Amino acid sequence: MIADQVFESAKLRAGSLEAELRDWLTLTAPGGVLQKNNSQMVLVQKTFDTTLVRLRNYCTLLSNATPQAGISNQNFMEIACIDKIMREAFDLWGAYRTWFSQRFVGRFQSYLLATDGIAHDCYQAVAERLKALGISIDLRSYPITSFDGRYDSPYTIARGKRFRANHIQTLPVPMIAVPWNLQTLSWNSLAIHHEVGHDLDVDLGMPSKEIADHLGSELLKRQTVDLRVQAWQRWSKEIVADYFGVLLGGPAYLGFIAEYLARHPSDSIELGGEELHPVPYLRILLVAKFVQRVWGPTNPQVAAYVDGICTDWRNIYPKVQQYIVDFEKDFDLVFDAFQNLPLNCLTDRHGSRHPLADLCPHEHALFTKQNAAASFLLGDLSCDMDLKAPRLIPGAAQLAFERNTAHQSLNDRTIEAIVASIPDGQLGEDDDEDRLHERLVNRFVNELFTAFGETGV
Repeated sequence: MIADQVFESAKLRAGSLEAELRDWLTLTAPGGVLQKNNSQMVLVQKTFDTTLVRLRNYCTLLSNATPQAGISNQNFMEIACIDKIMREAFDLWGAYRTWFSQRFVGRFQSYLLATDGIAHDCYQAVAERLKALGISIDLRSYPITSFDGRYDSPYTIARGKRFRANHIQTLPVPMIAVPWNLQTLSWNSLAIHHEVGHDLDVDLGMPSKEIADHLGSELLKRQTVDLRVQAWQRWSKEIVADYFGVLLGGPAYLGFIAEYLARHPSDSIELGGEELHPVPYLRILLVAKFVQRVWGPTNPQVAAYVDGICTDWRNIYPKVQQYIVDFEKDFDLVFDAFQNLPLNCLTDRHGSRHPLADLCPHEHALFTKQNAAASFLLGDLSCDMDLKAPRLIPGAAQLAFERNTAHQSLNDRTIEAIVASIPDGQLGEDDDEDRLHERLVNRFVNELFTAFGETGV
């Protein structure tokens, strides 16, 4: 019968996927090409393995129910569910396999190692702050980075989001994709900080939602026009990502995002009504406000840097309609919400709530160190590369690029510096790895089977 054939094919697929996952897991052993991706591969493998165990248990129940006659067409709905889960699992593993496989291409290896190191360092910095604050949110398996030539801008698929719109199965490990050409523009890897910000937003319990609700309430109290209220609420996810970019990357995130978003006026100074990103003209000025208030109060160098970019930006776009300019009236309120609002999703073990600002280590001398590192990257060996964290080096490269846009070896020197700053061996987790992985895996697998109505498996 057809049902019998589909049933047997699904079991054979399950066996081939298990073998495939074992082979790839060995590549994450110490010294392997994927050793830096060990925690990601382990979580992917455990998620699929748990799915396969539950499928096998269900297959056994079906087989035992009809031991003589085989699988009846009357059981086809159950068989169809098993087949769909298996096909989705293969499709999702195929995506991860492609992302991991890019690391076997010689000219991609260093860049992807660098971006993996940046993503890991961003997550690690926030995870350490969560632990120090006593906030029990588990950040596990930092995002995997990859190239995607279909788009001209980076993007991410966060943990728990569907890989395809018609899928039930979701991603256990976030993915950040960048355009192919960024491997020659390593200072633009500050885009990783922004995309990591989106992934952190999801893993932290959507602080952007709390902030959006707060902004809506406060703006209405001020009798702000609906256009601005709705826009700020709609933009909150992107602003959270920019805010993390500033905190995790340093002041030069402003220079990067200004260069990246400098476009034709029709794309930069007009509000269409449904954009998820702030209008570029406003976005740069808001990021400038973040940099000025986060990094500038005690550092006149930062203040001068911000003023220079803002002056240049306003000169590029001299004709801005008044309704766009009016958004600047809300900047102080918006900054205060993202910097200082105590958030329910960031409640510590004592019941105290924390703002986003508490999640990132803050070093007031960072801009000075990044400027010195910029000189080093430009070839001045008398200056120190005193940046130990991979996430901080792209900011230095951005400053170097601003000084000398024609420097021939800046890209290679930046990638080399980032790779050199990544710890040797595997990027390990702490002693709670197995417990946390089990919790994550069970969550994703339960959601998958519940969606298909197979909660008893």
